[in-house]
Amino acid sequence: RLDRRSCGAPWLSAYDVRPSAAGGYAPLAFATTRGAAASGAPFALRGLAYGDAGSALLAHGDGWHYAETAEDGRPFRWATRAARSIVHVPAGGARVVVEGEVPVRYVALPASVVLEAGGARREVTTSGRFRLALDLPAGPPREVVLRSDRDFVPDEAQHNGDRRRLALRVDRFEIAAR
Repeated sequence: RLDRRSCGAPWLSAYDVRPSAAGGYAPLAFATTRGAAASGAPFALRGLAYGDAGSALLAHGDGWHYAETAEDGRPFRWATRAARSIVHVPAGGARVVVEGEVPVRYVALPASVVLEAGGARREVTTSGRFRLALDLPAGPPREVVLRSDRDFVPDEAQHNGDRRRLALRVDRFEIAAR
């Protein structure tokens, strides 16, 4: 049993799962309970990253919408005003890179875009495309947050039924070991 936290609010967490004694893969199961009894309580696993201790790993959490595909076939993902991710940084450190755009047709400009993890922070004020890179030292898994001070609701501009609050269209959000 790795965690007994309530899943009433979104949370990000990292766990060190040891290899199975027999080698190969070990089963990983998620279950919900109410009190001590197994329950069919709603549960959503929105991201899972796995690898060895030397791997740079990333999983998106609260504030990220599911991946979509642009008309030209390239994937992107919408982020809200505060999109949280969890990263594992290997012994040599890592760099997080995010690229995207402020949707200029729908938000007041310019917009402030911030990428932060603990005390490390990068910020840009932009009226369109942006790129931020953040170097992280080795250490335990930590939260990385992408923030914007502007957002919009597509339905208010396009009357298309999309009531999501969207801030940034992100084309790239990656972590790489240094």
